[in-house]
Amino acid sequence: MLGCIAALGACTATPSLRGSSRVTVDGRAGWAVLPLRNLSSTPLAGHQASALIQTRLHGRGVAPLASVPDVVRPTLAALLADRDDGEAARDAARNAGHRYALGGSVHEWQYKGAPDREPVVGVSLRLEDLLTGQVLWQASEARTGWGRASLSTIGDRVIADLLAELRIESAPSR
Repeated sequence: MLGCIAALGACTATPSLRGSSRVTVDGRAGWAVLPLRNLSSTPLAGHQASALIQTRLHGRGVAPLASVPDVVRPTLAALLADRDDGEAARDAARNAGHRYALGGSVHEWQYKGAPDREPVVGVSLRLEDLLTGQVLWQASEARTGWGRASLSTIGDRVIADLLAELRIESAPSR
């Protein structure tokens, strides 16, 4: 019996969360979700992760909350050139009056090619204070799921775990 329990425990997907220490931030100061860099092989993975981030932040009382659109690069040469470091997006968020910018990258967002087709997600996030330019917090997490788990479910778990590292204070309701 104990052998079966130990074997089942070894099969669970354990996340790997790494990052800076928790910070306390103001949920009412104005937040912008910057475009996430998609370093995975899955098209639009950054957009999918961004939508999950916005939903989670909204659920935690972050307002105002805005999404800064990615700069469209119309030429092949521009697409092949090194991406900017997001300064244009941070400037747009700053000019819109937001205090915080949450950005990062998606490293993995796919199903493994093995017969069980387990979902695999890896995300890194970084929170910046737009007034000072200081990086307040950053963390990464990767997780795999069971063969029947959906990619968006595992992605949502990763993002929830990452954002749980932020203590978001909101002004009391009147």
